[in-house]
Amino acid sequence: MFERIARRYDLNNRLHSLWRDQAWRRQTVHLAGVTPGQTVLDLATGTGDLAGWFARLTPAGRIVGLDSCQGMLDVARRKFPEQNLEWLCASAAGVPFDDGCFDVAAMAFGIRNVAKPEAVLAEMYRALKSGGRAVLLEFAQPTSLPGRLLWWYVSHVMPVTAGVIAGDATGAYRYLAASIRTFCGAAELDELMQHAGFTGVRRHAMSLGLAVVHVGVKS
Repeated sequence: MFERIARRYDLNNRLHSLWRDQAWRRQTVHLAGVTPGQTVLDLATGTGDLAGWFARLTPAGRIVGLDSCQGMLDVARRKFPEQNLEWLCASAAGVPFDDGCFDVAAMAFGIRNVAKPEAVLAEMYRALKSGGRAVLLEFAQPTSLPGRLLWWYVSHVMPVTAGVIAGDATGAYRYLAASIRTFCGAAELDELMQHAGFTGVRRHAMSLGLAVVHVGVKS
């Protein structure tokens, strides 16, 4: 599915979020608290937007973008040819690195698309050094009236118009909207992180609660 929509994926993200998706990613990078020389693993990197912001905004020594979709990674490589970034085709549920390799493990809009979120969180925990941070940017369903109106747009309008732009007649964007609706809430994701071993879990809501950054520390 992601192979089919890779070519127009960024365009859809920008148009349908009114470019807020980039602000959400920048805030995620800020909350990661990367210091000089630290290492970053961006799981489900897609077309590399989050990894790219880590490269532009932080003094990280090494940044690896990992995704199981080669078509998405091809777009990422074309977007960031001169950045100090590494791209790896692999599953977030089977991170091909030794224990304790990274200071930050990040994921943007990916945890709801895996079969077993607990397994991915366990891999993030394993790959992190002691004191390392897991940073997850994910959609949530707002509870305020303005937020619910925004959610109606995301769940009913965006799937149709995004499918037209992507030239995808098979409903990939209907799936993406449904995955937000059926995934666990923000509080439940915090609990999943805690069950994986992360401590000090906190969250930062943006855009009326539509997007939330979850941060946890490996003790």
